Amino acid sequence: MRSWDLVYFVLRANFDAISSDYLPSAEDAGSAKYEYGSNVTGFKVDDQGVTVQYTDRDKKQCTMKGDRLFGADGPSSTIRGILVPDVKRSYAGYVP
Repeated sequence: MRSWDLVYFVLRANFDAISSDYLPSAEDAGSAKYEYGSNVTGFKVDDQGVTVQYTDRDKKQCTMKGDRLFGADGPSSTIRGILVPDVKRSYAGYVP
């Protein structure tokens, strides 16, 4: 089991130099961008990184280029749907 706040702060320290009680920021931290209210519509990977296509909160079509794309968008993940379109969610029931 992992502490999700630890994972969050490790990512923040290493990607956009935000220090926390867990650890100081990385000296060579990159940058991270969170586009609240946006929806990914596709992405392309090449030898230069990944280009993400998305619709912003104003419904404008946009692109962003980066080194990595994290698909942390929940059980109905758009990223998962693009990567493995034939895999569908199914009800697993409850564990007593």
